[in-house]
Amino acid sequence: MPDNTMPSNSPSTVPTNNATGNVAPVNNAPVNSAPVSPVPVDGATTTPKKSNKILFIVIALFVFICLVLGAVAAYFAYKSTKDDKSDDDNDTTETQITNFEECEEAGYPIMESYPRQCAVPGGDTYTEDIDIDDTATNDTDNTSDDSATGEDTDDSDASTTKNIKIYFPRDPDSMDDYDAVFAVNRSSTRVDIGTYAIEQLIAGPTAAEQATGLFDVLDVEGVSNCSNKDFSLNVNKTTKVATLKFCKVVTSAGGGEDARIMTAIEETLKQFSTVDTVTILTRDGHCFGDESGMDLCLD
Repeated sequence: MPDNTMPSNSPSTVPTNNATGNVAPVNNAPVNSAPVSPVPVDGATTTPKKSNKILFIVIALFVFICLVLGAVAAYFAYKSTKDDKSDDDNDTTETQITNFEECEEAGYPIMESYPRQCAVPGGDTYTEDIDIDDTATNDTDNTSDDSATGEDTDDSDASTTKNIKIYFPRDPDSMDDYDAVFAVNRSSTRVDIGTYAIEQLIAGPTAAEQATGLFDVLDVEGVSNCSNKDFSLNVNKTTKVATLKFCKVVTSAGGGEDARIMTAIEETLKQFSTVDTVTILTRDGHCFGDESGMDLCLD
């Protein structure tokens, strides 16, 4: 008799439709294995990693800017303090040192020029007070005759070598600027050092000095009207006015050339402590370079 039992691997029951009693078809389609996205819990949020990175960069940049601004502020505060201290030191130095003697006593460097000069580091330079001629003084009119004859009356002074400066114009600097003159050094043991300086100005620059552009500015010619001298020089020690009177005719084209001559003479004589102002007269006693003809230099 045939065995009507179902295999053990067959389903023991067949689903039926309860309403009709028909057998329901079995769905053998494969189960969808796609991953299911997790559902966030109510009230919870997620922050992207990119937002965290931007926030970190912003904070770091802010901190860097603060550090830079702080460093800049600290630098300027330090510089301001240092400048104030330097100004205070200079003010203190200038208050303590007022002349050559005080500068020398303080031990500051002495420049062996004539006149000697003392330099305060970071401050002023002070010049030693000297006289053009301490030996020839007229007690009656308080006028010092700077002995243009060159006769020395003090043997002790005659043995002292004096270094002085002679001022000449220079090409091209002095072509348009008539006040532009440049110093060269000379030395002498003569007592009438002011007269010697003007004599050197008339003699002109040396060949080596001319090679640097310096040129002769003062020439005289003709017959002298004062004992065959080229000029006479007198210094009033009270007013500190030096009066230079030419005894011969000064060769000049006038205008700018006169201005250069006057500048060279004034700067050469004003290096001496006894001279503050220079009056220059022609052979006839008129003001040199005064084109008005009113002799304004004599007022």
